[in-house]
Amino acid sequence: MKIEFKFWFTFIIYLALNAEIAAAKPIKNHFVGHWTIDLDKTLFEDPSLSMPGNSEMLNLFQDNYKVKFFIEGQFEENISKSTLTGTWSRYDEALAVVRLESDKSILSESIRYKNRIDSSTNRYKKTRDYQRLYKLNRASVRKYHYLDGYLNQQIDLGGRVIRLFFKRISS
Repeated sequence: MKIEFKFWFTFIIYLALNAEIAAAKPIKNHFVGHWTIDLDKTLFEDPSLSMPGNSEMLNLFQDNYKVKFFIEGQFEENISKSTLTGTWSRYDEALAVVRLESDKSILSESIRYKNRIDSSTNRYKKTRDYQRLYKLNRASVRKYHYLDGYLNQQIDLGGRVIRLFFKRISS
């Protein structure tokens, strides 16, 4: 009698858990797809970008800045004719973190700075190379936030933060 009660009790809990899991709404992955910069929204959010000194940067970004989030976790960023590759992970429904440390150009720059640090006898040059390596490491990790159909990336330029907005071009 006791064994039969345990069996039915376990069976009922098992059914309840399965029903709960089946009824749970899956989280939609908003990041997967191809994105390009939305220059109008970016300029609307940060009007200082339209100042004359920033025209070169805007021309570079206008049609030549695309990011791709692949479902397998791969990431690709195309700026003009250069391409960076890495991996991305979603930490929340609206937050993705991209890591580009494994890209061959970032890896070669990192090795170059480390070699210069090891071989330098001038402490000032060594300090500058440590600072460059630190900036490179910080730039190789990016955060993307999903909000109202747009991806938002904040770029910290030291004394100033630029917010870029991306619109989806394909899934």
